[in-house]
Amino acid sequence: MTRDEVIAGIRGEARRLGQVPEPREVPAGLFVAATRAFGTWSKALRAAGVVDGAGHREEPGVVERRLEELRADPERRARFRLLVDGLRRYGAWPVSDGNPFAVLNGERRSG
Repeated sequence: MTRDEVIAGIRGEARRLGQVPEPREVPAGLFVAATRAFGTWSKALRAAGVVDGAGHREEPGVVERRLEELRADPERRARFRLLVDGLRRYGAWPVSDGNPFAVLNGERRSG
């Protein structure tokens, strides 16, 4: 199986499952071919574009849905801008119970 075939297979499984496929959810041949072609399953997922460079798993369409949510809620959009500005300026954001995006939900910093 070529790298392009592996990528197509992973993308197809992601569409079929409606989520980022785990190794146990795909045909064994695809998993073996992916690890041979890319070294690890995680690298194969990144090559297929179903996870970002940091390895965060993204369900198909989740980014688009989140952007629509932000566009529909002006207050939430303003909090998002505040978060992005803080990250740009300081490189970090005070977290609420380990969730740096809690500010988007209007949560206050604990502690």
